[in-house]
Amino acid sequence: MLMAWIRADEKEFFDNFRADAANNIAPDRLSPEKKKEIFAKSIAKSKHINFINADMIYKLIYDRANESGFAPIFDKATHLVTTNKHILTEDMNINFVFKDPMDNYVYEFMYNNLSLLMMYACYVQISLYSEMAEMDQNYISSLMITNLGAYSGLFLNGKSEMVSFVNESMKEFLECPRCKCKFKLKKAESARFFINEVAKCSECGHEHQFPLRWLLSKVEIELD
Repeated sequence: MLMAWIRADEKEFFDNFRADAANNIAPDRLSPEKKKEIFAKSIAKSKHINFINADMIYKLIYDRANESGFAPIFDKATHLVTTNKHILTEDMNINFVFKDPMDNYVYEFMYNNLSLLMMYACYVQISLYSEMAEMDQNYISSLMITNLGAYSGLFLNGKSEMVSFVNESMKEFLECPRCKCKFKLKKAESARFFINEVAKCSECGHEHQFPLRWLLSKVEIELD
């Protein structure tokens, strides 16, 4: 929240930071409307954040009524008994102490939503740093390609634009070092490709390291 506020309105943040910070910048003292305003302004002043909006960020972090958000989980994780109607402790239970270990509903949304929030935080940090020093555009583009490529491979249905980008722009390098066959990156294997730089030949099944980030550093790529 504080990072987003600095990006949204630096002067307003530091005015409050200098005077009664304990009351003025404490996130729990900010109204829902103010939090959403801060998130919206931080998105507007940062580049590349078109995958999430202010309402979604607020619901994921602060809305106890959002069953797929983090507020209910965090509150239950830090309190043995909770009385809020949205996170009421169940009968014969103490929050998470007697939770069925086979009940993994938390993981149905946690990794997906956490990835969105981490990408948002990453691009806001880049935007803040860019105010102090010039950043390498190729690095930012490379980061976007790997982030969005991994996210689409793990969580999105349908065709992946990042997989298509790799297959088209890097096709001359998509050759198996063992059998020498040309191959295309498959979406099912794309997360490992973007995160670990591991490619798998569709002909012989051989897995090998692929210099994705090195290749991206050698060309000028500008993404919106």
